[in-house]
Amino acid sequence: GKKLDDPLDHIAFAEHETTEFTGYQELETTSDIIALVVGHDRVEHVPADQVCYVVAKRSPFFIVGGGQVPDQGWLTIGQHRVQIMSVRYLNDRIAAQIKAPVDLELGIQVTEIVDPVWRTNAMKNHTATHLLQSALIQLFGKHIKQSGSLVHPDYLRFDFTYHENLNAAQIKQVEDLVNEKIRLNIPVSIEYMTLAQAQKRGALAFFGDKYNPEQVRMVIVPDFSMELCGGTHVPRTGDIGVFKITEVGALSAGHRRIVAVTGPRAVDLFQDTFNAVKTLSTELRVKKEDVVDAALKNKDTMRELTNQMKTLKQQLWHARIPALLESAQLINGVPFLYSNVGSGTSHEELRDIATQLAHKKAGIYFLVSEDENNRALFLAYIAAPIADRIKIDALSAWLKDEHGLRGGGSKLMIQGGAPSIDARLKDALASWLHAHIAA
Repeated sequence: GKKLDDPLDHIAFAEHETTEFTGYQELETTSDIIALVVGHDRVEHVPADQVCYVVAKRSPFFIVGGGQVPDQGWLTIGQHRVQIMSVRYLNDRIAAQIKAPVDLELGIQVTEIVDPVWRTNAMKNHTATHLLQSALIQLFGKHIKQSGSLVHPDYLRFDFTYHENLNAAQIKQVEDLVNEKIRLNIPVSIEYMTLAQAQKRGALAFFGDKYNPEQVRMVIVPDFSMELCGGTHVPRTGDIGVFKITEVGALSAGHRRIVAVTGPRAVDLFQDTFNAVKTLSTELRVKKEDVVDAALKNKDTMRELTNQMKTLKQQLWHARIPALLESAQLINGVPFLYSNVGSGTSHEELRDIATQLAHKKAGIYFLVSEDENNRALFLAYIAAPIADRIKIDALSAWLKDEHGLRGGGSKLMIQGGAPSIDARLKDALASWLHAHIAA
């Protein structure tokens, strides 16, 4: 959020230098520049290409309220149209930040234009947030309280207090109720009144907002929702189009978060989901409605095949053990084997092979392979009877320092990985063992 000691909040304006927000009525407003700010200072002139804040007498740019994100848009000055970098309040005045397209001075006319797509989608999500809150209260009780929200053109996020997780059936109930209110195309009305009047009528107040007791703005969806809100809203609920919850999660005990989409974003989601299911149904050669069953069946088949492959691989290794033991060399009377057991072997399988070898003959077994991502794996296994003749942490340090092989393990084993393993490691390892196996 805003820093508390932001110098831009303390820029001085005279009583008459106020800005009027026109964004509830229009998305394009022409008016005169009443202030220019460069850095932290008010100036009379701004040269072309300088970044500055422009404060106009009237402005359609929405800044903040009810969790809605600020508008995006453009400024037109003479023949030039520039994108605004941001909008914010400077001491309660609406200011648009731009890079000046020409020399600017006080009193010249500018037209401020809100990006209509940005704003329209934000409005859909804002009104939908009000419908969502009312739906939750109607379905699950008055004890549901909003604890924060974010209204963005692409999505809405609503945080609330509730003691349990919402299940799939409850989420569908919420969606059905909100979509029913959207289909009814109810006119949304805005009324101004005192805070006391609004409270008497039972209006919900937005969490964390400060309200002027003399005049509050009430957004009303007749017979369903009444909320105090400074945000921008659609004229009728039907403008929202459609409402879809995409995520429901817990923030902490008793705090939930719902993320949802409406309008064009909901249609995009529908298209993406439909295309994905259609592709799957073609690939799996089943009807669209049978895709989930087919996918789950495939998953079971895969698990079965993986287990069968594992068993076959183990049998294959069992058969190869005698030949591997034959090829071991003796170092200081201890059998030593260095073997590349081929790609696609996991650490688990390397461990399995090493323990089988050690079970047949006490020795030192160094196995290397590559996993599915072509990353080199290694495993050094020292059979228990010779464990006290060699310092395994010294071997681990040597592998790391001299050959870049990082790994860890127990007093009988080091396992790890590396981008690749040097072909000369076998001989280097034999020499090291020669020097380090105690008699």
